[in-house]
Amino acid sequence: MRKEDIILIKRNLHRASYYRCLPVKWDSKTGNIVLQDTKSRKVVIFTLLVNLAICFCRIFTTFAHSSSLIDKAEAGIGAVMYSIGFILRFDLPIDHDIVKFVVFLILHPNEKFGLTKTSKVQLLIQFLFYCGEITSLLIATTVSILTLLSPCQPILLSSLLCSDENLIFTLKDQTITLLSLATLEFIAFQQLTTCMMYYIGTVVLHGVAFIWLSSQAIVKKFRKSTFLKSLLEYRELKVYEKVLNSCAKSRILLVTALVVPGWQILLCYTAMKLLHSEHANKFEANLFLWAYI
Repeated sequence: MRKEDIILIKRNLHRASYYRCLPVKWDSKTGNIVLQDTKSRKVVIFTLLVNLAICFCRIFTTFAHSSSLIDKAEAGIGAVMYSIGFILRFDLPIDHDIVKFVVFLILHPNEKFGLTKTSKVQLLIQFLFYCGEITSLLIATTVSILTLLSPCQPILLSSLLCSDENLIFTLKDQTITLLSLATLEFIAFQQLTTCMMYYIGTVVLHGVAFIWLSSQAIVKKFRKSTFLKSLLEYRELKVYEKVLNSCAKSRILLVTALVVPGWQILLCYTAMKLLHSEHANKFEANLFLWAYI
């Protein structure tokens, strides 16, 4: 793994420690990933329960407070999105193999693969990390502002407090309630994207990149090495592959292979419908398209 990738992982874990959404953290003393202490893990479990409550609220808004098909699709996007976050975060009991695997990846620099320049796969992962950071802040801020300015949008939690597109509270109560919900929306979305970047970006993508680069290194050294040495290196690569499958085959594979593609289809459908609608919010449609990409 490159130093640039480690910096991005470190930054993501610092953000996770701030929002209390992952059972791991970056230890500056050892320069690697370690488990959170017991007290911090209890806070992480509490935020996980809050995430579950948000999922139920968004599922409820999908079926109870949406009239048109587009409104149902918008509410469904929020429900699926937070369901993805809950499934990824539901690391109970904590899978220590994932932590050990990430530590193993960090301790293997590119020089061990015989690379003289950065792999295109690693550059693509770096680009996805930057896109994730920008999109996370952009959408979290937008959702918070929408909660304050247009709280009856079906994708927002504040739509639960609306009746006939009007809030059911007085003006004094509205301010406090909407500020609280806007803060909750911002923190919840930051937790969601931070966890996705860790489990999908760090564990899966960097794990796949490691196996890909390892296989390339074996092929390059095949002619120069003896058959027995090449066979041992191949057997070692198979072990890495089994470890990655063990880390990702349950929750992470379920999300990346099934739930995320369905969510992308829903995003694309909703964005297209909004763009072709005369009375729809074009900014919201473009935001859905960016999230889809």
